[in-house]
Amino acid sequence: MIKHYTADEFRKIATYRSSFYRNSFFEIEADGCDLVVTVDDVDYINVKMVGNKKGSIELNGKGDGDAFRDGDGNGYAHRSGKGDGYAVRDGNGDGYAYRSGKGEGNAYRDGNGKGNAVRDGDGKGKAVRDGKGDGDAFRDGKGKGKAYRLGKGKGKAYINGVEVKS
Repeated sequence: MIKHYTADEFRKIATYRSSFYRNSFFEIEADGCDLVVTVDDVDYINVKMVGNKKGSIELNGKGDGDAFRDGDGNGYAHRSGKGDGYAVRDGNGDGYAYRSGKGEGNAYRDGNGKGNAVRDGDGKGKAVRDGKGDGDAFRDGKGKGKAYRLGKGKGKAYINGVEVKS
């Protein structure tokens, strides 16, 4: 099941988390559903899904913000659209980090779970696959950016289909 929210609707159902060392975000517990949050050009929101249950989160639109998926549950993080922002997938659960569109931003996949880091589209940004989990890093499209495969997991890095050494 996919649930759709505007940025304002998501703010009402999520828990606000403030952080001194990185951006604050609105966090929600995974419940087996996939969430899509649409951000208008005047909005800025960082969205995060955590927990052990299955679920994915996507942030799309013209506004700025990051999409995070953390925890042991399987699911992906996807940031799409013209707005600037990252896609970050961390934790032990399987799933990818995918950043697409014209906005600037990176795709990061870290942690022990299996999954790729994919950055495509016209926007600037890199694809980074780190951690112990297996997965590749892909940088495709017209935008500028590199691809890196770091950490102990199995995988390679590619730019527009050509393998690069990280």
